[in-house]
Amino acid sequence: MNILEERIRKEGIVKSKDVLIVDKFLNQQMDPVLFHQMAEEWKTRFKGVQVDKILTVEASGIGLAIVAAEVFQVPCVFAKKTVSINLVGDVYTAEAESFTHGGVNTLMVSKRLLNQGEHVLLIDDFLANGRACEALLKIVQDAGAVPAGIGIGIEKGFQTGGKALRESGYKVESLAIVKDMDKDNIQFEDNPWLTQKFGKNMEEKKKTETAVKYTIRNASGEDADLLTELRFAQLQAEGNVLLYDTRAEMRTYFRKHLSDGTYRAWIAEINGEAVSAAAVLYQEYPPSIDWNGAHRGYVTSVYTRPQYRHQGIASALLKEIIRDAEEKKLGNLWLMASPQAKHLYESCGFSVDFPGNDTYMEWFGNLEK
Repeated sequence: MNILEERIRKEGIVKSKDVLIVDKFLNQQMDPVLFHQMAEEWKTRFKGVQVDKILTVEASGIGLAIVAAEVFQVPCVFAKKTVSINLVGDVYTAEAESFTHGGVNTLMVSKRLLNQGEHVLLIDDFLANGRACEALLKIVQDAGAVPAGIGIGIEKGFQTGGKALRESGYKVESLAIVKDMDKDNIQFEDNPWLTQKFGKNMEEKKKTETAVKYTIRNASGEDADLLTELRFAQLQAEGNVLLYDTRAEMRTYFRKHLSDGTYRAWIAEINGEAVSAAAVLYQEYPPSIDWNGAHRGYVTSVYTRPQYRHQGIASALLKEIIRDAEEKKLGNLWLMASPQAKHLYESCGFSVDFPGNDTYMEWFGNLEK
């Protein structure tokens, strides 16, 4: 069954052999229930794909992209077509020919909003000649980010956009692909949806997905090899250049400091497989004129394998670190947050403490600021 195809057949209007009007549910009047179903289907089709951010273009793609971002639990960014006072600082730009309106638009995204190494999923309502997607892909690549794929509501399969993008190696998931159409009939390519439970069952499905069975345990010196593997994977995923193979040094460090208690780590496992880890490095600081000194903890190496993200595992590990800090009557915890992980840390009680530096975040326990 393809829910979107059914809505197109029922409410879509073929204006010409190239123009399909779906303003009753997709891009003028919008159906949020349908949008959530579409987002759930993209989540299924992009299962196992790392997605740190969603990017679309104003204006008709914004509604779909926001709902998709909620389902993927990542931020949503949209490219502007006009210069405004809301654009701060330098911008990435790309030219895109508009099939619907004709002419050429300059798409703009503030450089503050896309970061090197982020995996960005493109979302849009229509795919025709593919020019908008090509422009967004250029912006992603100019930012040093990684295209995670392209999610499309309706693709006009009789036009060249989808074919060209797929031949270029991009994963394109269109939820309805129109093969041919006229005023009397709309034909679709075979494209059944993978997600079957919607509507009243959607919340139950979501709970089932997030209620993954995992166990958390304290790491010991015997886990040095495992922690090294996860740390190395994290550094590579963050885009760090491999100048030195320091895995042997990492193993030595973990064995030493897990044993003496200055480094504490927790590991989450599913069916015996280590899928996530987080750690804290305890440090003693001298008194200052505005506080009397205390132990602090530097939170580090928070990493979850991509296929197990957005299931609450990293949050559970952070809560273990906070619980341990509270038991030790620790002054505070601090960390350097990547843009895509900032919302995770905020949900666990961390906050930005220095104006102008939104990567340095702190949690305060038994220490008064």
